[in-house]
Amino acid sequence: MNRVQIVENLIKLDPEEVEEYVSRIQPLIEVSALEPAEGGLYHLKIKDGVNHEPFFLGEISVAQAVVCVKIKKEEESFEGGAVVMCDNIKFATNIAICDALAISQTAFREQVLELAEKGMERMQKKTKERKNMLAATKVDFSLLEG
Repeated sequence: MNRVQIVENLIKLDPEEVEEYVSRIQPLIEVSALEPAEGGLYHLKIKDGVNHEPFFLGEISVAQAVVCVKIKKEEESFEGGAVVMCDNIKFATNIAICDALAISQTAFREQVLELAEKGMERMQKKTKERKNMLAATKVDFSLLEG
């Protein structure tokens, strides 16, 4: 699993699950913000398919954080970041911490990967449920022939 996939899968978890993990390891790490974490609205801009002109589809809530994580028992520090489509700045910060730990070659990396696997499994389950619901609504038009 690469770094982008790890963050994508962590975002699929509940914010409380990620916060519980970060709270558990907090005594073992030092976190400093490289940029102030912030939340706000982002204008979703796409290109019009006909005239190829910018078109503003709407606004979405976005929270972002960029952090530096130092593991107290080691001299190395790692940088991580996250942008999530919600207004939960704490969630973005926790994802950024996990992102930083995911690139470390420590036991924290394995823990973050396990958490990401959990997010991936949850999303696969939701996708399967949605496909099953969609299949249940499929209409067989061959029955109308007569």
